[in-house]
Amino acid sequence: MSKNLRNSEISAIPFSTSTGEEVGLELGAKMVKSFYDAFPEQYNNFLCGREIIEKILSQPGCAGLSIQTALNEEGARTLVFSGVDADAQQILKYTVIGENGNMEIRNGYISDRVITTPNPDGTYPTGWNWSA
Repeated sequence: MSKNLRNSEISAIPFSTSTGEEVGLELGAKMVKSFYDAFPEQYNNFLCGREIIEKILSQPGCAGLSIQTALNEEGARTLVFSGVDADAQQILKYTVIGENGNMEIRNGYISDRVITTPNPDGTYPTGWNWSA
């Protein structure tokens, strides 16, 4: 049985640096398969490198990630990642002390350019699958 949360219920869930949990292979595989079975035309697997995630998480005050479904310039489904603070607000700008000792305002890291799998021919570039 699935539970759909309304926006008001989602906003009532407290966010912290410990939000999220490890669900394990069995439940993870079941969740992915359930989504694929229900929405095969919407299924995508996205791969994102560690370096950009570390850049996002290393921003001052970053407590976690916001991961949003999006369409890229070609109209293909993708994900956009940004950092969020302890109040779950996106970090769009942050302040640092520059090399000359002055305060500088920098843009927050907003990322995309993930790899979407499966490939058009149906193969997975990593050889990875959920049936392990």
